[in-house]
Amino acid sequence: MCQLDHPNIVRLEEVYESNNGIYLVQELCLGGELFDRLDEQPDYHYTEQQCARLVKEMLSAVRYIHSKGIVHRDLKLENFLFSTREKDSELKMIDFGLSKHFNIGEMHCEAVGTPYTVAPEVISGRYDERCDVWAIGVITYLLLSGDSPFGGCGGPEPLHVVKNNILDGKFSFEPVEIWGEVTSDAKNFIKNILVTDPIKRFTVKQAQGSVWLTSYKEGNKTSTHLNPNVVNALVSFKEYSEMRKLLCEVLSFTLIPEQIQDLRKEFEKMDTDGSGEITLQALKKVLLKTAVSGNLGGLTEEEVEDIFNAMRVRKSDATIQWHEFIAAGLSQCKVDDRNLQLAFDRMDSEHKGYINLDNVMDLLGSNGVENGRDAIQMMFEDCLKSCNAENARITYDDFLLLMKGQTREPHKSDNNDINKKPRSGSWKLKKTQDNHTHEPVGHYFRCSKSVNDLDNDDKGFGFGQVNETFVVGQKNEFFNEEKKIINGPKVTPLIANSSVYRANREFRLNVLEASKRFEEMQQQRMAKNGSNDNQSRPKNVSPYLVLRHGLNKENSDVEQFLNKIRETQNPDEQEKRLSRAQSRSGRGNRVRDKVVSDLAGMMLPCSSPTFSTQLTPVTEDKK
Repeated sequence: MCQLDHPNIVRLEEVYESNNGIYLVQELCLGGELFDRLDEQPDYHYTEQQCARLVKEMLSAVRYIHSKGIVHRDLKLENFLFSTREKDSELKMIDFGLSKHFNIGEMHCEAVGTPYTVAPEVISGRYDERCDVWAIGVITYLLLSGDSPFGGCGGPEPLHVVKNNILDGKFSFEPVEIWGEVTSDAKNFIKNILVTDPIKRFTVKQAQGSVWLTSYKEGNKTSTHLNPNVVNALVSFKEYSEMRKLLCEVLSFTLIPEQIQDLRKEFEKMDTDGSGEITLQALKKVLLKTAVSGNLGGLTEEEVEDIFNAMRVRKSDATIQWHEFIAAGLSQCKVDDRNLQLAFDRMDSEHKGYINLDNVMDLLGSNGVENGRDAIQMMFEDCLKSCNAENARITYDDFLLLMKGQTREPHKSDNNDINKKPRSGSWKLKKTQDNHTHEPVGHYFRCSKSVNDLDNDDKGFGFGQVNETFVVGQKNEFFNEEKKIINGPKVTPLIANSSVYRANREFRLNVLEASKRFEEMQQQRMAKNGSNDNQSRPKNVSPYLVLRHGLNKENSDVEQFLNKIRETQNPDEQEKRLSRAQSRSGRGNRVRDKVVSDLAGMMLPCSSPTFSTQLTPVTEDKK
């Protein structure tokens, strides 16, 4: 999971280790499982257009992990989550507990997976990464019909029957009520994937280029031109310092789907082959066309190559990853203060309050950039110079300057310039004439600031001078009371606070007293008006509105109509309608249940037709 960076694969956020466990903190997906979302659809299945979109995202994720030398081996409805509850939410592939690294041409023999999506070659004991493609074919069948092609998804079929169905590759497009509305392109897509011989089976790339998904993509095609603001952001990104590029990528991992929704659409325009990555050729194709048609005056191929190299934080990669693209287009994302603080905390893992060279080394590793530690140290030193940081440390304020591309002027002493306005937030605690440093008490504290030197932002607050020491108060609702305290003899913060508290308390009591008198007068007025109304109102008539039923419930027209339908309807006709409705739902009388990732029951040699998927409780004696 540390290797994977794809918009349709769940992201690994943090890893913690204790004496007896390893804890993986993953991206939060609020949309729930594809399994549950399928049950929420009308008639328990998706429309063909909705299914094509989901299958396209699943294939993109599968192709990406295969390109990284990873086979999942347990793809099923339960292992795809939606990032949000929105209807058009993206899918996220999860659960890499049974995944494995592989080399091209390498064969595996472990019997792992889930009964209803396991490939026939896995049952036979010799398979490769194409077992994931078979699972996508089963999931596509499920999404279009609501039922599994071979059984094993909570149905009544015993596991040995499911096993034989998978090995024989037997399935049919039934019931007709559902599959009669599905196009032949979608059926051919499933037929070309659910092939028992993996050599004749569609590869991921062939599946992505199928007529069905291609026609769907063309039917929903949007403009292939990038947003001009995104292009400008990419052009500007290549001018960033190396440290700023790195910080942008760290910040990109703190963003949630709502903040990068617009940028996700731009990424799809560059990911032309559905691999989940951006190649140099794809970047050239899109950028050159967008720049010519826009107001950028055109980009040369050399400039595009510079942009491509700048976006690759890790130069060893031959493509641009998902979060590298977000980092380059960060100016088009909805970044807030929370993201900035999270990014800083992620680098400052010890919570020291600053970032040092060791933190950058931990983030990149000695092999993270070319020339290893020397290059990282040089990058860090350049960063320190640009923000005039002290003690080889980057504080949070320095971090903000770096993210904005700003530099700090060298520190200058301004003690002699009494007319110089201090920066916002630079209030300093000072000693009073009695040589006591007064810490903040409540909302009042002492600071070296003249009333005449207040900025416009400070208006609305009461300030006054007490023998070279000032009392700063809350908003001046009680400014007059504070003015008396401030302009009077020298007082301590405790005395000042006590006086203002008494003024607040007196005001609050006055408000309560006035409210009480108002309620009493209101009750008297209501009582007086009520007595006058009672004199003119007829007896036995309530002064309030009463809701009455116009018709007797038992004799209503609705009940009579329903009784008439029940009397005239033939029981056989009712049964036929019920059976037809169940067939249209795609599941018949069966209920789809979640299945654990365990092939033990399927792999057991069993010839008895009574063998089923039901689990028998194990007692202590049977153990």
